[in-house]
Amino acid sequence: MFVDEVLVLDVPVAAAQDRLLAFHDDGGVQDAATFAFREGHALLQGDGFTGWTDQVAVHSVPAYLRGATTILPLRWVVTGTGGDIFPAVDANLELDEAPDGRSRLTFRGSYRPPWGQLGFVLDQQRLQDAAGATARGLLDRVADALLAGRSHSRPGSSPPRGSGERLSHG
Repeated sequence: MFVDEVLVLDVPVAAAQDRLLAFHDDGGVQDAATFAFREGHALLQGDGFTGWTDQVAVHSVPAYLRGATTILPLRWVVTGTGGDIFPAVDANLELDEAPDGRSRLTFRGSYRPPWGQLGFVLDQQRLQDAAGATARGLLDRVADALLAGRSHSRPGSSPPRGSGERLSHG
């Protein structure tokens, strides 16, 4: 299954790139990804997926350039109880220039539903909704940091939400 979300921000690309790299280096992207995962997790708990932990490990490697696009690879893995029922999510956080000259922040991710074909059938709505909420939560938090010029969110706090113009959601 695939998840694709896009936000366009009123920040010059060069400034957004510098802020994204600083936010990542300071651990802000990992904190934002953890908060975002918990939002998706909360949706699943509301749908009856209970009895498992919201502990997650977020892995990343250094960002790199592909043409004029900054790519930051990420992977979420549930580390606690029930990790086998929540898929690992592999995604790229991408930053480039939108056609109108503003910065475009994109989440492109994929995951394999647990339990093979049965998981695919069960997944149609529940896990897709949770994955979408996770993607939107991460984009919103990173966008807030890029717009504010913050290098790192405080552990245990949730940055304000809703900045940027959402272009699409999958």
